[in-house]
Amino acid sequence: KVRCSISFAKNWILNSGIQNINESSKYYGGFNAWYDTTNKKFSFVYSEITGYGINILLFLNKIKPNNIFINRARKAADWLINTAFEPSVGGILCRFDYDSNKFTKKVCTFDNGICLNSLVNLYRITNDRKYLDFSLKIAEWLLKMQKSDGSFYTRYILNENFLEEN
Repeated sequence: KVRCSISFAKNWILNSGIQNINESSKYYGGFNAWYDTTNKKFSFVYSEITGYGINILLFLNKIKPNNIFINRARKAADWLINTAFEPSVGGILCRFDYDSNKFTKKVCTFDNGICLNSLVNLYRITNDRKYLDFSLKIAEWLLKMQKSDGSFYTRYILNENFLEEN
């Protein structure tokens, strides 16, 4: 029963379309949020889900090593680094909306924590220093989001230069 579940998970993560695998797409490597069955399309590419996707790929590779999992995890990480990262802030943007064809101007604290975790995990497997170096950038941004009482602002809104709490 477990073997069957793992097989289903492997098939879904690799073939469902949850990860963008069209090499000519600007979304290449990123993971989509939910699939809208009414409109027959994915809603948006989501940095938090991409972080989870990297960890799932690494977990599946641990169960049964296969380079496709590592290659897909690298592509997801590269999307975070090369496309979703907002250098003016130092953090990863929350999501790319398909309908507006642009990123929301929000850098979410929780999402960046998930991405940091996945990039460190990818570094541990690949020893590729770029993933560790980039995770340090995210960590530096997260420290800027921490308040004096130890809690964190929820997100940073770029176009308003506003630290949001909710």
